[in-house]
Amino acid sequence: MAWRVTLTKIAIFGDSFAANPYLEFSPTTEGFLKEVYAVCDRPYSKKEVLLLAENWGKKYKAWMRYLDADVFGHSGSDLYYSYNQFIQHHSNYEKCIFVITSPLRYSTNVNGWIHCASHEDAVEKIDFANSTEQKQLLKTMSSFFKDLYYKDLDRIELLNKAIIDSIQKIRPDTLFINAFPDLKRVYDLELEAWIITHDESQDYTKYFDLRHCHMTNENNKILANYITNNINKTGYLECSNIQWQIPTIEDKDYYLPQTQHIFELLL
Repeated sequence: MAWRVTLTKIAIFGDSFAANPYLEFSPTTEGFLKEVYAVCDRPYSKKEVLLLAENWGKKYKAWMRYLDADVFGHSGSDLYYSYNQFIQHHSNYEKCIFVITSPLRYSTNVNGWIHCASHEDAVEKIDFANSTEQKQLLKTMSSFFKDLYYKDLDRIELLNKAIIDSIQKIRPDTLFINAFPDLKRVYDLELEAWIITHDESQDYTKYFDLRHCHMTNENNKILANYITNNINKTGYLECSNIQWQIPTIEDKDYYLPQTQHIFELLL
């Protein structure tokens, strides 16, 4: 008797707007976390980190969880990474949601994936690398951004367009969401409500942004409901008419606490 593989639920591909950050570990993760512990003058503990991640995933809920979807997104990744994951996994799912990231990123699979959102991101990650080899790769990446990648924008635009065209041909039923500017708008609205700039919010020596997919729990739920209501559509999902919830200034301490307070929130 031949067994039939049953296709199940939804697959989601993309960048940090479509990722579970508390499940992500990379060659620079531990180095970054050790710096966070140092800022808090707290002894680093791998066991405690796992508990922090578990509680982070429980208290702060991403839109994908409301859809009971399998997530293949990764923070800081480029369109090639998302496409790579799509090619590997799309056939196992009834519906694919593809969040389109910025075209100016670069991901490469050299002894494990390395994701850099910009030249500045690559430079910052050098200090967090866990080996001499990783440091050298990131140094090469930072030079690549500055000396080559940003100087051939036609190449970037054409390749990214080709990737989207390919996805549409392979799976015409795919639902696309533009991370920029559609979802980035939510991120900006929330920071404006908290009277803080992007650069200030990303200074981990002062603040730790606990929002999943760069949105509060409330706005993650709003996005999930909107997608659910439009799940049978194909092509680009129009997000400009979504009524986002503006958080209160009091919400800031919960979603964007001072770094020294994250242990109180998550332990």
